Amino acid sequence: MGEAGSPAAAVTQPPADALTREIIAPAIVVVLGAIMTILDATIVNVALPTLGRDLHASIAAIQWVPTIYLLAFASVIPLSGWAADRFGAKTVWLASLGTPPLWPTPSASASLSPSGSAWSRWCPRSCCLAVPPTPLVPRDEHVRKESPMADSIQAFLDEWSAAEHAGDTERLEALLTHDFTAVGPFGFILPKQAWLARHRQGGLTYDSFSLAEIQTRAHDAAAIVTTRNNTRGNYQGHPIPEATRATLVLLRDAGSWRLAAIHMSFIAGTPGAPPIPSAGNRPEGHGGAA
Repeated sequence: MGEAGSPAAAVTQPPADALTREIIAPAIVVVLGAIMTILDATIVNVALPTLGRDLHASIAAIQWVPTIYLLAFASVIPLSGWAADRFGAKTVWLASLGTPPLWPTPSASASLSPSGSAWSRWCPRSCCLAVPPTPLVPRDEHVRKESPMADSIQAFLDEWSAAEHAGDTERLEALLTHDFTAVGPFGFILPKQAWLARHRQGGLTYDSFSLAEIQTRAHDAAAIVTTRNNTRGNYQGHPIPEATRATLVLLRDAGSWRLAAIHMSFIAGTPGAPPIPSAGNRPEGHGGAA
């Protein structure tokens, strides 16, 4: 007997009518419904970081967005059943595919078809969880760089850094508010003129001056910037600390940012920072962690 007529060939060769229209059509219906639902869930999750930054919302608060989406998604299912009975499942299905605001409806409509009973049991949950929420990871640089406010803050910080690096007291005079106050890493307080006098008297010179690890919180006409100030230089012949943690308070005046206050502290373990007190040389009564 030839190979084509063998029993093994009869078993391995699929029947010619295996993929009939009755199988392909429901499969396309299910796949299209899944694509639309997953796409809708993806849009929601991808938008979470931007929503959190623009609305100044915490992760705990912004997590309500996908929860509310799930509730809205579930509320469409009974409406889809009524619409399918009223206008016909095919009409509702085609209208849902062609109308972006109704994209959650196809999965619900598919559950109403004879071949969609299994789909209706798992689609609402599995499709919405197919794309995990994107975590709100803080950026190393300014948040919301795409917004005009963030761009203006970035421009101000660049200008202030350049003026400090160059010792340009005329420019610094304009960039600082009249009541500017600085708190140094040892706790001393400098008013505006004392801050500028460091440059005017020639005692402070920078070889480099830059900001890193910047985090910004903007509140209408005010902004709080936390940053790492990396510097190299000397003051009155003595090397200055190479890194300090600085908190800057910016105020918006007539559309321009000005620096109202700066508070600096040492970063433990960096060159120029004082040694970390050990348990043996702490003052009495200060044995606990700071």
